[in-house]
Amino acid sequence: TTSTTSTTTTSTTTSTTTTTTTSTTTTTTTTTSTSIAPAQIPYTFVSLPSSPLKNVQSALISTFPASGIFTTSTGAQFMLASCQATYTCGPNSNTGQVCNVWDAFTLNTPVTIAVNITGATVVSTLMNAYFYGSMSGSIATIDFSGTGGASKSYSVVQGVSVRDYADSIWSSTIQSTTGINTTQVFSCTSPACLGGAGTFNVNTGNTGTYHVDQQDFDLGPSFVGQTLTGITITRVSSLAQPVIFAMSVRTQAPRPSTCVAACTATISSSSAVNGFSNFTARIGGIELGGAASFVLNSGVGNLVSGNPGETSTVTVLSHIQDSVYPISGLSFVYQYLTAGAATVRAGANFTVSIVDVCSGQGTVVYRSPELTDYSYDNCTTCYSPAVGVALGGLSIPVQAKSAIQFTFYNNNRGLRLKLPLSIAVQWGLPTTTITTTTTTSTTTTSTTTSTTSTTTTTTTSTTITTTTKTTTTSPTASAQNVQYTYVNIPTSNNIQSAFISTFPASGVFTTPVGTPFRMSGCSTSATCGPNGDALCNFLDDFPSTPVTIAVDVPNPFSVSTMINAYFPTANQPLAQITFSGTGNASISYTLVVGQTVRDFYGSSDWGNSINPIPGVNVTQIFSCVSPTNCLGSGGTFNVMTGGAGTYHVDEQDFALGSSFVGQNLTGITIQKLSTGQMAPILLGITAKSIVASAPATSTCTGTCAPTTGYMPAGTTVQATADNILTTGSAGVVVNYYDNNLRSGDANDVSVSTATIASFVQDSASITGLQFFYQYVTGYGPDGTHVGANFTVSMVDTCSGQGTIVYRSPELTNFSFDTCNTCYSLPVQVLVTSLHIPAQGRVALLLTFYNNNRNIQLLLPMTFVVLWNSSLPTTTASTITSSSLASSSAMASTERLATTTATNAATSGSLASVTSPAPRTNSTSPTSIATSITSTVSTVSTTPSITSAS
Repeated sequence: TTSTTSTTTTSTTTSTTTTTTTSTTTTTTTTTSTSIAPAQIPYTFVSLPSSPLKNVQSALISTFPASGIFTTSTGAQFMLASCQATYTCGPNSNTGQVCNVWDAFTLNTPVTIAVNITGATVVSTLMNAYFYGSMSGSIATIDFSGTGGASKSYSVVQGVSVRDYADSIWSSTIQSTTGINTTQVFSCTSPACLGGAGTFNVNTGNTGTYHVDQQDFDLGPSFVGQTLTGITITRVSSLAQPVIFAMSVRTQAPRPSTCVAACTATISSSSAVNGFSNFTARIGGIELGGAASFVLNSGVGNLVSGNPGETSTVTVLSHIQDSVYPISGLSFVYQYLTAGAATVRAGANFTVSIVDVCSGQGTVVYRSPELTDYSYDNCTTCYSPAVGVALGGLSIPVQAKSAIQFTFYNNNRGLRLKLPLSIAVQWGLPTTTITTTTTTSTTTTSTTTSTTSTTTTTTTSTTITTTTKTTTTSPTASAQNVQYTYVNIPTSNNIQSAFISTFPASGVFTTPVGTPFRMSGCSTSATCGPNGDALCNFLDDFPSTPVTIAVDVPNPFSVSTMINAYFPTANQPLAQITFSGTGNASISYTLVVGQTVRDFYGSSDWGNSINPIPGVNVTQIFSCVSPTNCLGSGGTFNVMTGGAGTYHVDEQDFALGSSFVGQNLTGITIQKLSTGQMAPILLGITAKSIVASAPATSTCTGTCAPTTGYMPAGTTVQATADNILTTGSAGVVVNYYDNNLRSGDANDVSVSTATIASFVQDSASITGLQFFYQYVTGYGPDGTHVGANFTVSMVDTCSGQGTIVYRSPELTNFSFDTCNTCYSLPVQVLVTSLHIPAQGRVALLLTFYNNNRNIQLLLPMTFVVLWNSSLPTTTASTITSSSLASSSAMASTERLATTTATNAATSGSLASVTSPAPRTNSTSPTSIATSITSTVSTVSTTPSITSAS
């Protein structure tokens, strides 16, 4: 039995200061516990007759909940869809939708539903009617029978206990009567919802008001101490047809409803294939809690998290139970839409837990990031790319019936998940003993917005916002226990000249889903590309024979690849990938076009969709548009002549299954299955394994990026289009004939970074840095606030700790919109009096804060690292502060920006900086002094510097 209490705290502070001295501070703190209390609900759900039925959403009322638990305004609970697993219903006898309402009554023919419910006191129904010409009289009788001769009968009278589900000339009133309480529990008006009155098709039905009513039938004293055994309904009107949405029985002893709903499937290890059991969360198989609901969105099921500020739960009604094997991993894929404008924070997020359905206790295994993009308000069907989640290293016993539960925290936004959701459970080693463990896991997300005042001769104060986030995850699925091993791949071509010009070429590239890949496989050959003179850094020349790569990775649970295709044919196999290990461990997957692999060129007519399958998550990790922000080689294998359009790269995450538990991964074999021009493209492979303690970060393991040491005159590090690794929306773009480092998009709420993958390393310490930069600014004319800014940091790539050594001013001049190649004059930067140890690999990291603008830096950029070989050094973990240099803002009428930085007087503070004022030949220098104080932030994960002004 594992009991886990998890607390999520989100704190957001925004401080804005202007020259009018008006200060506004907004703080939002949300603390939510994901420990799930037992659901003490005194209802037993009654399954309606199995056939025939209709689909509510397509035939009657489009917005009425389709499945799961529906709690009415009276507190009664109903299991919608009556646990039906059939999908043969729809309007006008169309099929493919869940059958979830029953109306198949024949005149004067009783229909009996057998039950066995002890302690029953009230039977509740959701019942309305179709009327065809009468406004009075009984439409049905309902009889309840039980043990010991217990019985009770009621006549259901139109205009009293029942009415038409659509307002019309027929009975549209209800009232309670002796023994029967009747209450409206749902109402909507077409066209805000769609109704099927007159046609049984919501797309063609009458407009007006639609409603669903609840009847509570009191069973009376004869059922005290007895068992309810039968419910009989008889239609007695030839002009009216009863329609029943759901039925529940209230009992004297409360019980958790999920323990009673025996119609849900139970999954165990006996159903496993290659160590995995697969199931699907879909309409009719989801229990809704709180404000969660189900809607159809242009014919596609959406799981809706509720309204802003609400918390809700969704439980997948495919229960999991195994007396021997624990759950060791969980994989699923989701696509989402967010409610509200894309600029609104804080967005919704959700957790995934494995819960004991009777006790309510559970373990959180996944926490989503804050989700704010892909706004439903902007486009109702523009879902996010598929987000793949592969969790390993779990050990969760499921001797008791358990379920997968999603818990939504909406904050200021709402969320929609696209249905169905495919879920795979991985089974671990047999559990020989049962150990009671109590684990407390706390995740804290802290968002702080800093304000820096930039002073100019007009004494206008400008606010520039910055975001800092720190996250600690649950030990059961913690990234700190995952070791990444980079796999050397064979190479045959050059990415930048023969594939996509802006895709990372070397160093470590970390994808949006968090997987790091070492680019180029440490290749040093420069015989590739259209001209045969470029670095060989990816494989696209697969032979007809298998390509086997030898590895040695202990305790693996997943392998990630970056694979796309040339000229693929939809639904055809491209290649088979086989993973083999010690102890005869083995698992194979076939890459099928349009499923787990697609063309890298999105504007072609070939297979261009990706759809994850059990055991394989697939996610788009890179995209660009040629010639807007990249050049692609589609159709020609040469980026200078390739087709215009969208290019993308996808990541596949292959689950290795239970056969690899305790074994070593020893080989990866790729067998090309295609013929002709259809061929795989392999850009990288990374293996994931579980380690007992936190390993060094992946950038410390086997990196082949060049490392340069001490040189008396300083070590030169050059940033080029080929050695910059970017995160967020930053990237390398072509600006006319020049390469530019682009900071991302205006109004980015996330921080983007650029790491120069040319490391320095030496026993000497770093004492200074010298460089210059030229820039243009985007999204507005000269002087438009609030402009972008950036920092330069020196980061130990293994510990992740670093030191900010330079902060730029707010940059608003040299507008790209006015002249895209009219760069600023060189801004000279010289930082001295540093003392940064470099025994580990040290990288230069640029961090961008775009605010309302963005910037493009002219490439290449040359940095000179200055050394002091005589000074003693300390370990990287002691780096917490240093002297910082900054240049003050120049007046907007001048194109001059030269900075001389002074040393910081206090450790951890930004130095006061004096810079020459703008001047002409006839004027003498005027001093502008800007004093700025800021706290240096040091964090322990890469990217290491995430706060700046």
